[in-house]
Order: sequence, then structure tokens, then C-alpha cells
Amino acid sequence: MIRSFSTKEIFFGMKLNYKITNTIIPIAMALNDAYTHTTIVAITSIMENSFQKTQYIYYIMIPSDFSNVNKRKLKNLEKKNVLLNL
Repeated sequence: MIRSFSTKEIFFGMKLNYKITNTIIPIAMALNDAYTHTTIVAITSIMENSFQKTQYIYYIMIPSDFSNVNKRKLKNLEKKNVLLNL
């Protein structure tokens, strides 16, 4: 029988009871305008595979000439458990 596994099962091990509560994970990234899309994909992937009770705080280093359009794209990713500091 072939069975598919979720990312959480693979990462934490099969049939383990795990509890993640009120954990804060800081994440640092650096980018320029050319890497905005790649960064959005990475952040979105983490969000889709994250625990809702875990707080993710992104510290994103950007150059002084970083476009306002890309800043808005990044800030639009924020939600209850995801905070972005540009």
C-alpha cells in the first residue's frame, strides 16, 4: 500500500504527538528588487507549512532604493502569525 505523508509528518517523524505553542521563530532575509518574487515564494511556502500557534517574525534587509511597490507586496503577506519588519 502506498501512503503519502504530510510535510509535518516527515519533518517531525511518523505518528509523534507534537505540540507547538506560543513559539516565536525569527527569520532574517536580505534582498533587492530582483529577488522580491523569490522571497515572496519562500515566505508563502513557510506560511503554508507553518503551525498557526507559532509566530514568525521576519527581519528583511532591503537597500535604500528598494521600490515601494515591492515593499507593499511584502507587507501584504502579513497575517496574524506572520510579522514582517522591513
